[in-house]
Amino acid sequence: MKQAFKSMINSCIKRLLIFTLLVISFPSFAIDQEDAVNIVRERMGGKVLDIRTDQEDNKPVYLVKVITRDSRVITVKVDSATGDIL
Repeated sequence: MKQAFKSMINSCIKRLLIFTLLVISFPSFAIDQEDAVNIVRERMGGKVLDIRTDQEDNKPVYLVKVITRDSRVITVKVDSATGDIL
């Protein structure tokens, strides 16, 4: 009985470890797309055309396409963890 209990505990620990590693391996976003759009609007002005996610140096970023006040189309990178414009 004692051996069966140890085996069950070990199995649970292994599953928990695997789950934790999987969760850690997925990119994390401290800000969402709406936050990224608002950050770009506040700092750059203009109209947001599109937003998508990408990776830069293995870190998730938002790419926000904007028409500026002077009618230029630019893409602004926003760090998804900090909200900083890169």
